[in-house]
Amino acid sequence: MSSVAPNVSRRISTASEVAAQAWIDLEPLRARIASRLSIVTPLGWGVACAGVAAWFFGVELGWQEFEIAAAACLVVFVLAAVFTLGRAELAIDVSIAPPRVVVGEPAAGEVAVRNISGRRLIPLPVELPVGAGFARFDLPPLRGGGTYDETFLVPTKRRAMIPVGPAKSVRSDPLGLLRREIVFSDVIELFVHPRTAQLESLGSGFLRDLEGNETEAISPSDLAFHSLRPYVPGDDRRHVHWRTTARVASGDLMVRQFLDTRRSHLVVVLDTAVESYASEDEFELAISGAASFALRGVRDDQTVTVVPGRQIAARGGGTRLLDAFSRAELTEHAVPIERLAAYAADACGDASLVILATGSQAEMGRIRRAASRFELETTVAGLVATSDGVSTLQTARGLKVMRMGALEDLARLAQGAARV
Repeated sequence: MSSVAPNVSRRISTASEVAAQAWIDLEPLRARIASRLSIVTPLGWGVACAGVAAWFFGVELGWQEFEIAAAACLVVFVLAAVFTLGRAELAIDVSIAPPRVVVGEPAAGEVAVRNISGRRLIPLPVELPVGAGFARFDLPPLRGGGTYDETFLVPTKRRAMIPVGPAKSVRSDPLGLLRREIVFSDVIELFVHPRTAQLESLGSGFLRDLEGNETEAISPSDLAFHSLRPYVPGDDRRHVHWRTTARVASGDLMVRQFLDTRRSHLVVVLDTAVESYASEDEFELAISGAASFALRGVRDDQTVTVVPGRQIAARGGGTRLLDAFSRAELTEHAVPIERLAAYAADACGDASLVILATGSQAEMGRIRRAASRFELETTVAGLVATSDGVSTLQTARGLKVMRMGALEDLARLAQGAARV
């Protein structure tokens, strides 16, 4: 009796393994069936269900009217299937020029279609998703090897990252029961950068030294001269101080030693919480102000880090930083600015200047708590976008706060904050 139970258990285990393997083997078939059924539109499924119901009632109740309705549904489906037959052999290339623009600048796209088959192509619609909408082109009949180009304009009234594509051919019936799509291209991105203001150099007023702040670490080569010491093997002979060496009675070579300096590091933190802003326009104004500081830091040859919401801190040139601002979005469950500042402080321990960009609905206490996350020697300034059009400069418990009502006022506010 004891030997029967293990045998039964072993058989059950084997049966389950066989069933699992059979399910795995059926995966390609199930994927193929799902792909075929995906061409049926919601209207098509409605007509199919109506046809099945009409056939059932016609057979059960003997009503010829229901049978005729079922037959009509079947005929409509067969005719719809005829419209979706065939496969277009095309090569579709999508391009955007330029791939990066500022809000309001024109951006044009081009769709280049080539018939790579040897036979004539019948007229065919092509759809191209552009952001939340899409562009639709009707291809004319193309002979084998023939080409067709179509241009389109992309609206750039708002800052955004706009995905364009993929281009796909569409075969559907006039009633819209079936819709068959074939993808021919990849998704490309169009970056609409925010408008920015021209600011004066941040090295005056905001930062103690444009080249960086001195540290206590001794270095064999840097900018801040510290003292002289005797030469030791391995020292760079370029740092030998020959005048002092000539005066040393022992004849020992004397070399310079320096204090390490720290390169100026600008950190821009952008608040993306909905509750911090009175409107979307106010959020766009905050982004423009934050991006203006980031670009000024790049022009000053500083290390620049931006923290736009939940995104990982982005470092790099001006193009990469502006791309990060283009992706920023208002969110209902955003990380509070205090936590963003703490994250930035941990990631950028060598920060020299920090700009905290937020909206008019953010409490001053939150901005001060965010500023307190950074080291005491770090200069922190608040940038508050307002929708009232009034720009003022305030100092709250040692924290400089630039309240910006218009982007054109940012240069004046930055100069005033640097002098305070």
